[in-house]
Amino acid sequence: ERIIVMGGDLGSTSLTNDTWKSADKGATWTLQNASSGWLQRRGISSVVMPDASIVLTAGSYMDTNLKYSNETWRSTDKGVSWTRVNASSGWPERHDHTSVALPDGSIVLLGGYLFDGGQDTLFNDTWRFQPAGSSAAGPARARAGLSPSDPRRAPALRTRMAGRPGRVVGVVGQRHE
Repeated sequence: ERIIVMGGDLGSTSLTNDTWKSADKGATWTLQNASSGWLQRRGISSVVMPDASIVLTAGSYMDTNLKYSNETWRSTDKGVSWTRVNASSGWPERHDHTSVALPDGSIVLLGGYLFDGGQDTLFNDTWRFQPAGSSAAGPARARAGLSPSDPRRAPALRTRMAGRPGRVVGVVGQRHE
């Protein structure tokens, strides 16, 4: 079982854009790419597609201030190299969101957080989109009962692993008041 780790927060304002792989359930790690092409960021979400490629979405990064992204990146070689699919993917910029890949190659993206000019924005929107190779159309904003009524930061979204793969069955997250 392979595990791929991409980017993240190293503490304080130190972010990374490296990609690491473990082929032995996390016992040892191999650096795939020290600088993966996308800006150093945290709060990203990634999915493994039906064709085994990895798609990474959004996140936040440091310029002179904290900034947010709505980019989409894809790796077809387990994180060794990355290609930007879209610089602006259609949904509002965010981080601490979640996503899941569906069997048709589309991705459902949900929730997240944005802090801009002293204003907190917690998203309760749901988007379904298709990166290259998907049979679904997108990006399209879709409610379809997937979005919880309360906005969420850092939600978890999972699909059912047996029986009917790709069926979204659970959403959990941090609610702010």
